[in-house]
Amino acid sequence: MEQWLDLKPNRSLLDSDFSGYRLSLDKLSSYDQTLASELIIQRLPLHQYSLQHVMTFSSHNHLIQERWNKTVIYFITKELTVNSIVDSYETGPLNDPVKVFTLTSSESVDLIGDQYNPTLTFPSKSLALLSDGNGKILLLDSGESRLEQQTWSVLYTHTEDHSSVLYDSLYIEGDDSHQSRIELLTGHVRESKENKHCTVVTHLTFSLNGDGDWRVETTQEYETYNVEYASIDSLGQVYIASALHNFSLDKEEGAVVPPDVESPNPRYIWLQADDDITLTFALDDDTSKSDVKVVFSRLSLTINVKEKQLLTGTLAHPIATGECTWTISGNESKRLEVFVSKAVPGWWNEFIEGDTQGEMITDPEVAERINKNLDYLTSDNMDVDKPQSAVNTQELEACDMVGSDAVFLCKFAAKSNRPLSVVNFTGCNWLYSQVAQESNAPSFCTRHDVDGLIWTPDAPPADSYTHTATFNAIGYVQASKENRRFISSPPSQSYVAIADAEKHIYVYRQPKPLDTDVRNRRTGRALQHVSMQQVVSLDGSEAIHGFCTTDVAFYVLTASKLYKFKV
Repeated sequence: MEQWLDLKPNRSLLDSDFSGYRLSLDKLSSYDQTLASELIIQRLPLHQYSLQHVMTFSSHNHLIQERWNKTVIYFITKELTVNSIVDSYETGPLNDPVKVFTLTSSESVDLIGDQYNPTLTFPSKSLALLSDGNGKILLLDSGESRLEQQTWSVLYTHTEDHSSVLYDSLYIEGDDSHQSRIELLTGHVRESKENKHCTVVTHLTFSLNGDGDWRVETTQEYETYNVEYASIDSLGQVYIASALHNFSLDKEEGAVVPPDVESPNPRYIWLQADDDITLTFALDDDTSKSDVKVVFSRLSLTINVKEKQLLTGTLAHPIATGECTWTISGNESKRLEVFVSKAVPGWWNEFIEGDTQGEMITDPEVAERINKNLDYLTSDNMDVDKPQSAVNTQELEACDMVGSDAVFLCKFAAKSNRPLSVVNFTGCNWLYSQVAQESNAPSFCTRHDVDGLIWTPDAPPADSYTHTATFNAIGYVQASKENRRFISSPPSQSYVAIADAEKHIYVYRQPKPLDTDVRNRRTGRALQHVSMQQVVSLDGSEAIHGFCTTDVAFYVLTASKLYKFKV
């Protein structure tokens, strides 16, 4: 049984007195370079119309960083050529790109259906993996040091019957009992058993035998939706952040898939009204009140019948325990009804955090009122003269709202694929993930109130995450950028940058101590620190296709130019 983790922010990293960012008019030193050949940009075709396709294409970053050398960046051009740039930082301008590998005609394949942008990942300091976006994955020898920009050579070619993108990879050194291997996560979109489009995260293991030859040893599949994050740690454990957490193992096909949604019946029903919730459980006919034990607390609930636990867990919201009760009803078919009074009236998206065994139904009066309030928005009943409420929703900004889409970060064991832990981020925006640091799983950023919190997976075998940094108000800021495409921060967490789909980049720096006496205009309170923001505008209006950050610079890639801005 997987462990449900509750991540707690480090309060010493939160600033309740944060007074906002101050606009700096200082210009950043910048350099640009025209590409000799345009990027390869695979457009989303009409037949790839699902949300899963859109997320796969929109999340693609054409500017590639690696976990081992932060001074090297890569991009792939129309000729399927991998270009490498080593930026020493000291010289200022960008060095010329060097072509390190080109996919030849003999290594390409005929179109096999869905086609994705080529992707590149680096399992070690001397190995690279390249997907051509059309069913072929190449294992490449990139030389002892990629800083030398040697020409890469093909070590092994793996061909699949579908196209895929590469999420993450890691080389794990062998020992007396295990061979050296590469763990790789790929992704592609397909139709599920319910005829819905889903995203399949495939776990491939490339093993190295005694003769020095590579081969694909095992394959596992995780079928899910809305993948935000997929990574591997140094033990080969898999991390997936997506809309699902209740995976089951298909033993015949070796695939981890969502459980069949039609087969299981809900263990209980919960009826929701504005002020209360009623839970209903089916009971054996011989059940009496003495067999039932219900324990209410402000943030938890436990229900036992005949010493068997029916339900326990953390409540989604506080309850008024003094107003809660339960009863047994029915003669022929007995039912346990538990009445829970909400501490604060409002709508609950779930009853027990992370629990999917119950089925919610809405109080008919509430449902009728909701439908009536929304009826004027339908095309058949559009009422432009409907009286406005006291709050003009058009004046509310998207940045004031926290997303409610489900996001669960699941961790799976290396060999058995057994689920180890789950973190429920539902109600928090998943903002972005960072580039991994050597053999560690990458850190990621989620919204907490208005802030952005950086969480770092602890080194295995620990099954935990540590809050390592905070970007004040970034949760609010990024939501206000409706045209945003990329968000990134460097390993030092000294700043975070947001790149629009075209033209603009916004830079937000961590607070710095003040040497002079500066006071807040409204309150008169003396400020000890100040946080600066800067806005960068690119020449022209080309779309931004790639973006990455380092401790001293950030890079922007369009179809024809590469920009460097020193921070």
